Amino acid sequence: MELVFYVPGHPWVIDFAHVRGELIVSQLENQTLDEMQVRHPGAKIVPFHEAAAEIHATHRGQPRPVPRDDYEFARAMVVGIDGNEVDGESFKLPDFGAGALAQVYARVGGTYWMFEDVCTLPHEAVLRRVQSVMAE
Repeated sequence: MELVFYVPGHPWVIDFAHVRGELIVSQLENQTLDEMQVRHPGAKIVPFHEAAAEIHATHRGQPRPVPRDDYEFARAMVVGIDGNEVDGESFKLPDFGAGALAQVYARVGGTYWMFEDVCTLPHEAVLRRVQSVMAE
């Protein structure tokens, strides 16, 4: 079972954990949980599948703005883009390890968005969801 350092409610894991002697430490910086909690209050060591399930459940479906550079980086990895210059465009990147979920990206006007949802979500539904968030 893979363990990770994770702050509940955050959209990412901090780092993977591994055993060093009698301690569990972070993979990148060899920090203990106490050391991790200094920089990441509320951090816990949990199984990766639990953190991933919480991340996917909490952050699924709600479009959030992303920087243009992030959008363009992701866009360069896909072949099929839905939409057009006038109405907007969208594309999906599979989220391996998350079943049928995908990272959904959209451009509406000069704004860039990302959220998670099923990989079969139609382009029109993507645009409607983003436009509803923009209208709030």
